[in-house]
Amino acid sequence: MTVPSLSGVRSVSSGYFNTCVVLSDASAKCWGYNGQGQLGNGSYTHTATPTSVSGSSRYSAIAAGTYSICAVLENRSIQCWGANESGQIGNGTTTASTTPTATNSLTSSWLSRPLTPSAPVGVEVSLVSSTSVTLSWTTPATDGGSAITKYQYKVGTGAWTDAVGTTSPISITGLPNYVTSTIRLRAVNSMGASTPSVAVTVRPKLTGPTIGVAYSSGKQGVQVGFAFTRPTGSTLAGFTVRAYAKGTTTVVSSCQTLPNGRSCYIPSLTSGTEYDIRVQGYFTVSGDPKVRETLESATSRVRVNS
Repeated sequence: MTVPSLSGVRSVSSGYFNTCVVLSDASAKCWGYNGQGQLGNGSYTHTATPTSVSGSSRYSAIAAGTYSICAVLENRSIQCWGANESGQIGNGTTTASTTPTATNSLTSSWLSRPLTPSAPVGVEVSLVSSTSVTLSWTTPATDGGSAITKYQYKVGTGAWTDAVGTTSPISITGLPNYVTSTIRLRAVNSMGASTPSVAVTVRPKLTGPTIGVAYSSGKQGVQVGFAFTRPTGSTLAGFTVRAYAKGTTTVVSSCQTLPNGRSCYIPSLTSGTEYDIRVQGYFTVSGDPKVRETLESATSRVRVNS
């Protein structure tokens, strides 16, 4: 029989008159006979449905006895509740307790139970192409006491997919062309999956134009030629050619061309100075008027005539 309104069960223990479970969020629930307060909810009322154990403790294991319950917490301490006429709660008294009570001077270091890992951190994307990215991350702060066996990633609202390999970085392929997507990463060990990492955003881009040799034209500008093959089914919107200060990403000057143009003159440069020249294309795809950009071309370095 399925227990109603109960999911994410991590462990279960049945006593003579009651049952208790630890859930995936580390909370505990009990149900059944409660004449000695063994449901741990602060009452003596019997219940046929799972009821939360009082308090905010995080549990890793639980054991239901006849009239008493004991549980191991994530911090390895022990709590008990219910009947205590023989001191079975272990708190130095013989008074029953309807709520979890710490057991005196006793921890469960010998009962250490693995947990799920913590989430991967420092997740970043790089080397973006038209349909793939490279994803890197920092190893989770803790493996939960059980070795991480794999990583999984999730693109948007899709399903979790096993990554190839267990070390950073990995390659994620098959991304939707030119569309912004979010990617999350999680670590998995023998106990299950970690919480997902912070999402990173990526927008795959088409490979950029092939730049020709830029050459100086006069003492204040350069002429640049390039080649480009548009994506199937797309419509070109034009190109931008930029002159960057040498070795930087600072744009000094630029020029634009129409869709059928394959060369451009960049004005307003300084004679005798070297510049890095790169080209970027712009296009639309069928059924979507949004203009998308390619990656920039490789760099062509040129010195303006003195």
